[in-house]
Amino acid sequence: MGNVRARQQRLERKEKRRREKRARPPQRAAPLEVSFGTGLPKMSETIVAFAEPLLAEIPQTEPRWRTGLYAAATVWNGLVSGVAESEIATQLQRGLGPSVDVPELVRCLAERKQRLFADDMRFIFDLKTHPNGPRVDVSAVSGLAR
Repeated sequence: MGNVRARQQRLERKEKRRREKRARPPQRAAPLEVSFGTGLPKMSETIVAFAEPLLAEIPQTEPRWRTGLYAAATVWNGLVSGVAESEIATQLQRGLGPSVDVPELVRCLAERKQRLFADDMRFIFDLKTHPNGPRVDVSAVSGLAR
């Protein structure tokens, strides 16, 4: 009888620990706080201005602008994250192909970011392009990580 009682108590303790563990929120090493509404200009306008040297050579069609803006957003996010320019260039080379001088493009955009947008440390979470007659509308979702 003693063994049955002891076994029952062990099972009850185990079940209690399981319930307590489920009730606790998961622990995180360092919380990431993202804020929206930074008071800065709209990210859609900022990314178009940032990508201007790249977009100047491209006809204003939605598919071409989308490719250029995605490349610019990749460079932007890499620079904000502190990723090395060579690593950003390697990542972009896969998507843009051999016809583009990607290291030069990344260097040019990195200099532009430092010169014109040094204080803007927002991440671009989403970027969409929409054809609107003869022009392309751009919308972007961004936030600041602290």
